[in-house]
Amino acid sequence: MQARFMPWNTGTDVGAVAQIKEEMGRWDSQRRIAEASMDEKLEAMLQSTLHHMQRNLERVANEVNRLVEDQDAVRDICEARDEQSRRFTQFKAETVRFASMERQHNALSDELWGDELGLAKIAGELKKTNATFGKLEDAVAALQEGKAEAVQLEKLRADVPWVAKMVHEAKTSTSQMRQTVGEVVNDVREHFRTASETIASHNANFVKQVREEYQVELSNSAKLREEVKSFMSKATQSVESLELRVDEVASKANALAAEAREELEAPKRDKTSADNELKALKKRLGGVFDNSALEKQDAVDRVKDDETAAQSDVDPKPSCELWPARHTLNLSNPDPSAAAPLVLAAFKMACLHYARLAETALLFAIMPSPIDYRGAAVERYELLDRREQLLSLTANRSLVQGPSVFDGGTGALGLWPEETVRAQVL
Repeated sequence: MQARFMPWNTGTDVGAVAQIKEEMGRWDSQRRIAEASMDEKLEAMLQSTLHHMQRNLERVANEVNRLVEDQDAVRDICEARDEQSRRFTQFKAETVRFASMERQHNALSDELWGDELGLAKIAGELKKTNATFGKLEDAVAALQEGKAEAVQLEKLRADVPWVAKMVHEAKTSTSQMRQTVGEVVNDVREHFRTASETIASHNANFVKQVREEYQVELSNSAKLREEVKSFMSKATQSVESLELRVDEVASKANALAAEAREELEAPKRDKTSADNELKALKKRLGGVFDNSALEKQDAVDRVKDDETAAQSDVDPKPSCELWPARHTLNLSNPDPSAAAPLVLAAFKMACLHYARLAETALLFAIMPSPIDYRGAAVERYELLDRREQLLSLTANRSLVQGPSVFDGGTGALGLWPEETVRAQVL
């Protein structure tokens, strides 16, 4: 059987492998540039987002500070108003007390004036009474000086009617003076009663007016207190809403930072997976290339051995026989020391003949036979050449066009369909 020999072009294969490595390096550099630009864009986007969030937080902080300052100012105003109201109430109470004291002083002055007037009137009446009593005493003294017996007095009374008249007048004046003093005392009592009733009514009216004004002041204070409470509640609600907004902005900022961090980590993971796939592809291609080279070299060696065996069959040497004649050694010499070299030489010749027989049988056993491929008999080295071309073309195009040629944009390293590449190779 004659076998055709297909020489192995080592320079072409090395150039193809170098081209594949160059394309892989170029595509890797492009991928690194794209990842660097994407990282820069994401970093700029993250910085812009963080800057906007920082500005929003600063605005919210300024607004909260302004509200706190306004709340402090309102609290100061309310405290000042309370202090002013307290001072005004104290001043009003002092004024009322002074007015009541002044009214009491005036009432006492009026009472004193009335008492003085009554006393003056009583003093005048007493003076008149004293004068009358003085005259009466003078008359009594004169009567005592010129006293006489009862008979004489009766006689004198009967004789002198003017004495009886004078006594009657004295009694009458005494009774009139008593009546006048009683009337004066009654008038003074009536004046005192009227003055006390007037003072009591004035005091009641004044106390009622003060009570009404105090009630009005209390209602105004309660109204002001309610207004302050409502303002404080509104300010508290505003501060709580601002705190909620600040918390929402902080949560959104954390979410955006997490998303940006995830977006920054995603290209790194994709890069790692792509690098791992490239390494796996390189390793697999290297193993396939090594296996193909070994199998091809094995086929070439078999073809060479086949040709060598064929040449030896066509032009055999006279001294070389396929089945050499048997050599018979004569060991009839009874001396064992003389027979030992002959036995050793015979054993070496037997081993040499056995090795030649084994090589000849192996050559006939490993001669390559045609392979039935797609309805035709194809030599083994031709199939190995086709597989090498198929792998070179597929790997070259896959590395040149990137990882998303036939994978639908998933990022996996796709290859050309087997039928298309096989058609291009054939």
